[in-house]
Amino acid sequence: MNEGLQLSESAWAKWWIQQGEARGKARGKAEGKAEGKAETLLRLMTKRFGPLAEETTARILAAAVEQLERGTDAILEAQSLDEVLDAIGAR
Repeated sequence: MNEGLQLSESAWAKWWIQQGEARGKARGKAEGKAEGKAETLLRLMTKRFGPLAEETTARILAAAVEQLERGTDAILEAQSLDEVLDAIGAR
């Protein structure tokens, strides 16, 4: 009877570990996606408007994926850096 309990605990532990690994992989993938989008937007902003202030760079690096996507879309028509930052909501 005790062996069945140990087996059950072991199965539960394996499941718990797998869940943690899956969450970790998903989190890492999301962070990598955001980092790539931030780097792309920073490159485009620098190319279009010149060197960026450290504060601006920090805001972009802290932005969510959805904000970065709005910024990437906005940079195509924006007349100023402020317009891009407004689209992101980073001002």
